[in-house]
Amino acid sequence: MLSKKKGIIVLSLMLLVAVMAGCSGDSVSTQGDADYKVPVQVIAGISSAEYDVEFEATGGTDYYWEVEGGDINGRFVDPTLRKPQFIATNKALQDGEVRIRVTIDDEVKPYQPVEILNNDTSITEYAKGAFHAILDTDDMGRKGYIAAGTIGTLGVNNRPYMVKANNQGLVVDQKEFNRGGRFYDVQDVVRKGLGDFYYLVGYEKINDEYHQAFALKLNNNMEIEKEYEYGGVDGNVFLRSGIVSKRFFSNDHLIAVGNYQLDNGNYAPYIIDIDEETGDKEEHILIKDKYRDSTYNYEFSNVYYDLESIVATSDGYLAVGLTNEDNIGVHHQDTTGILVKLNSDFGVEKIIDFSERLFKIKKGNDNKFVIVGDKGYIAEIDSNGNIYSNNLGENLVFRDVVVDVDGTDYVVVGEEAGQGVVVKIASGSSDYKYKQNYGKYLYGVAQATDNDYLLAGHSADENSYVVKVDSNLEVVKRVKE
Repeated sequence: MLSKKKGIIVLSLMLLVAVMAGCSGDSVSTQGDADYKVPVQVIAGISSAEYDVEFEATGGTDYYWEVEGGDINGRFVDPTLRKPQFIATNKALQDGEVRIRVTIDDEVKPYQPVEILNNDTSITEYAKGAFHAILDTDDMGRKGYIAAGTIGTLGVNNRPYMVKANNQGLVVDQKEFNRGGRFYDVQDVVRKGLGDFYYLVGYEKINDEYHQAFALKLNNNMEIEKEYEYGGVDGNVFLRSGIVSKRFFSNDHLIAVGNYQLDNGNYAPYIIDIDEETGDKEEHILIKDKYRDSTYNYEFSNVYYDLESIVATSDGYLAVGLTNEDNIGVHHQDTTGILVKLNSDFGVEKIIDFSERLFKIKKGNDNKFVIVGDKGYIAEIDSNGNIYSNNLGENLVFRDVVVDVDGTDYVVVGEEAGQGVVVKIASGSSDYKYKQNYGKYLYGVAQATDNDYLLAGHSADENSYVVKVDSNLEVVKRVKE
């Protein structure tokens, strides 16, 4: 696990890497120059050949690799090779890093610092801040994850931040974006043979009066290809979550949800629909005056609404979120939950009230969906909002859920009494199979490409935080035996 100081070192090192060597978008980060490259991170006690990092000399003909301090810190299996294998020691792990250099045709290159990670635990702390979402990736054959959130001291107006890593938690790339705010969700769009691209949604504080929502489209190298902004000086707009809606006979769409402040100061449910190819967008502010056709018969009469999550159904969408009859804001004690059934044109067909705040909806098994929220609430519903089972644990707040690969269990993350919590519960059951505490708060969960689980949030030291656990919710080794 990284200390706060080490997290800062890693971030600075990544920025240096971006300047010196760049990043391919699908391989572990390296440093060096045109003649050689050294990975930014290695795992103690394991040969570098076992987890897809490379020490490589690309120029010259004669090579000699060295570890500062000698074998007590690590060794190269054959230091004269162009691409040697390296093994760091436990002594180097205690120190946190080693320094490595190579001599190419009598030219001695400068030492490069390499961070040492512990193989016994897949708990990784990155920079100061928090991750709000995590997504498993299989990009150009490179399996891993993307975690997105914010960088900086929590509770202030920070910058959006994301990390792309492999399944062992080694950084492929990371980026702090030159704007305020934070990412609340990330979605992956697969392009076979071309490298994936990603949609990230969130919002930022413009000044003491206004907030602006944004959606970014990034390519495989984390470069912004398209940028969409809503609100700001024109009014308060927030985006909390999104999905990529696949279309058989037209372009795919990004559907993102949040809320929108009206002229009277109230907040209405808000949906943005972006054509992935053309960039054309439609905004849907769910107030009665905006929709006068016969399909819109529901009035949002409370002063505050916020859509937190949305999922596609066979004939439209289901969205969940929060509402308050008299008070504006998420954290009021009397804030409750709503589920909204929408047709394919985002017309409201049904609203269902819940006594608990609802934070996430995901597709489950047997044509059902699962929703999670405050007070440990988890329920299975169908596309009409009919509830089939539910469970309540008073001291828990559930923020995200994933359905396991065989469709029989749910893995849910959140917070319990000041600690991050993850539970595993069988579909239709009211009893937990497993329960563990990690970090201070867990906001996101995804199933990794190797069927382990990825948990994201922030640590007790308020660093952005990813934990990789097995089917029993126990922390796994970075390189498995």
